Order: sequence, then structure tokens, then C-alpha cells
Amino acid sequence: MVALANDLGTYITHRICHEHKALWPFHQLHHSAKVLTPLTVYRKHPIYDLLSSIIQPLIMGPVIGVLVALFNHDGLWTIMGFNAGYMIFSFLGINLRHSEIWIGFGPVLSRILISPAMHQIHHSIDPKHYDRNYGEVFALCDWMFGTLYIPKSREAITFGVTGGAGAEALSLHPTLKEAYLQPMREFAGIVRRKNPASERA
Repeated sequence: MVALANDLGTYITHRICHEHKALWPFHQLHHSAKVLTPLTVYRKHPIYDLLSSIIQPLIMGPVIGVLVALFNHDGLWTIMGFNAGYMIFSFLGINLRHSEIWIGFGPVLSRILISPAMHQIHHSIDPKHYDRNYGEVFALCDWMFGTLYIPKSREAITFGVTGGAGAEALSLHPTLKEAYLQPMREFAGIVRRKNPASERA
């Protein structure tokens, strides 16, 4: 239950940042990687992590509270306070998801778990892959909310972000400074355009 709640929180944060124009610049930093390596998981803007740290407790808090109330906390299989099964799968998944090693789980298991191949699809610049496979460990939220994409076989993928319509991947964030500041500028520009009165103030 804790693992499912955690994945729901991840799904919500991830989807909001993809589909809300003002928040996309903060997550775009992660997607601008043209080559996926295990270090890509750390290619995140602090604002994205801040948003996640707000949403995750709102989802997980009530679930953990109920489990602790119903069961002895010592009875939960944990490693340093974390759900052990989720922790192990997530650790292995992070390293393989953000790589170019294609591992699929087949049409049945892929409706339950996100395979490395499915997350690589999520990073693709092909328009048919846009806004798919938001889940981190479980595919259940993607399946329920219509964002699941299960590849039938290995697909050729170009990683990164584009100017639109699946064009060639763009080079963004040429420096670490720009990686932090560019999303802030884009966010401010979008907010100003939505509220023209603030520009006259």
C-alpha cells in the first residue's frame, strides 16, 4: 500500500509538470538529456523536487497513518524506514530506466510494472510517445488514467526535447547556471503572460 501511494504521488507530480505549461520548464531540464545514464535521474530542478516534496506527503501520509494504526510498525518489511521491496525495485529500476538498455516486461506484466523500456519511451521525442508512462514503479496509474504505452517490440528512440512535432532534439541548458536560471525565467514569462495586469503595475 505504501509503495502504491508513493507511486501515485510520483504519477501526480510527474503528470502535472508535463501538462501544466508553467511547470514544464522545471521538468524539461530532466528531459533535455540527449543520452540517458543512471545519473540522469539526478538531473532535476530544485523546484520540481520541492513540488514533489509537497505532493508526496499529502498522498502517503494518510496511507502510512492507517497502516501504522492497523499494524505494528515493526511488522512492516523496511530498510532504514523505507519499504524494502519498493526500495530494491526502485534502485534497480532507476539505473536501468535511465539507460539505453532495452528491457521490456511483456504485454501482461507491463500493465502492472513500468519496465526500463517503458520509461525510455517516456523520454522519446516521437510525438506518439508524448505524455505517456508517468509511473515510476507501477503502471497501474497509467493504465487507469489512459497514459499507458506498452511497446510491442524494441523501438528506435531519440531522447531529449524538441521545438515541436518530433523535430530534432534541441541542445538546452548549456551551463549549470542556465540549467537553474532558464526554467525560472520561462516560468516568470508564462506567469506574466497569463496576468498582463502585473506587467502594467
